[in-house]
Amino acid sequence: MTICMVLNQARFEYRTLEVCTSGVDGKPERKEQTLEYTAIVKRRGEWWIGWIEEVPGVNCQERTHEALRESLAETLSEALEFNRCEALAAAGDDYQEEKVVIK
Repeated sequence: MTICMVLNQARFEYRTLEVCTSGVDGKPERKEQTLEYTAIVKRRGEWWIGWIEEVPGVNCQERTHEALRESLAETLSEALEFNRCEALAAAGDDYQEEKVVIK
């Protein structure tokens, strides 16, 4: 018996907050920005499984492709927010937030 799996790559857009250093009174100002992530999705039997290529630990399993995409987006959002809160808690009181650009 041969099992065939369908492999698809889907681009994700995620809305998040970006830190800008040009805020009022020298304080960081936040503005909305769209980021894009890559979801790897596969059909495995009756299930769809997927994970976010750029963020370890963000993986999901759902019965439909659409439900998988929604679940991945929600899980990604939660993981990024959790990581952000952890980073800020570890920084303590005396820190700066700076933008890092990858080209």
